[in-house]
Amino acid sequence: MVLELSRLANSLRVNLLISGEIDDETLAHAVAVAAADAMSCLRWPSLEGGSASVIESMLYRKPKMVTDTGFYAEIPNGCVMKIAHGDEVANIRSALEQLCSEPERREQLGERAYR
Repeated sequence: MVLELSRLANSLRVNLLISGEIDDETLAHAVAVAAADAMSCLRWPSLEGGSASVIESMLYRKPKMVTDTGFYAEIPNGCVMKIAHGDEVANIRSALEQLCSEPERREQLGERAYR
């Protein structure tokens, strides 16, 4: 998955950083959050009742991709881009292409999630 997404990002000239799992303190102090154009909170299976990373990205008004399951599935459509489990690569590619080509959509997603 990492290799395929990295190749795709490289072909689209997208600076992709895959950090893997990070703790809440690292996320809270990450300069990358403020500088990011978009974020992903993709987890399978989703075992949590909430997500500090998705809430943090909402506070920063960042558009985000989430796995369409559990807590993430309950986030209203129009606030996040939901990625279906089972066809992640195609869904992530489509979401990244939209976020890249539609800057106004990035802003709208981030603003709706913030509100």
